[in-house]
Amino acid sequence: MTKSRGPGLMDMTPERVAPRARSASTSDLMPAPGARAQGRTPVATYLEQTQLATVQALLARLRGERGVRVTMQEALFESLQAWCDKHSVKLT
Repeated sequence: MTKSRGPGLMDMTPERVAPRARSASTSDLMPAPGARAQGRTPVATYLEQTQLATVQALLARLRGERGVRVTMQEALFESLQAWCDKHSVKLT
């Protein structure tokens, strides 16, 4: 192990090593629009409105073709699988 070149933790003042106060508690923060829980962001928020409408129309069409609901998460997983296959990467 190499020796530290700077002052050690024990050499620092208590103010320097004391835990920092949070600017806002996590319970005070509002979740992202459409999120079910704080800290989670729905992937649809990254799409523009026209893109989201196109994807929703595709999901509705797939629901009609397959006879079961297709979620955005399932569609993204299928896309990710196809992308990995294209690059010869196997998901386990």
